[in-house]
Amino acid sequence: MLKATSLIVVFLFLTIGCTGETETRKVKQYYENGQLKSELTYKAGELEGPWKEYYESGKLKAEGLFEDGEPVGEVKKYDETGKLK
Repeated sequence: MLKATSLIVVFLFLTIGCTGETETRKVKQYYENGQLKSELTYKAGELEGPWKEYYESGKLKAEGLFEDGEPVGEVKKYDETGKLK
């Protein structure tokens, strides 16, 4: 009985623990009107890669980059007409 339980625990650790650590997922948030609000990418539970935020009109509001959960480089911000601030 103990051997079977140990095997189950090891199996769960390998299937849940390992896949969750390296999983990359893209997350999109939307305004109530259905328009895209933001796009983010998570890798191993941390923000990774480019991100974008949009006005309710659909125009780009801001964009930047994350590495290992930390913002890097310049954040570009735009006004509602699309001009870089």
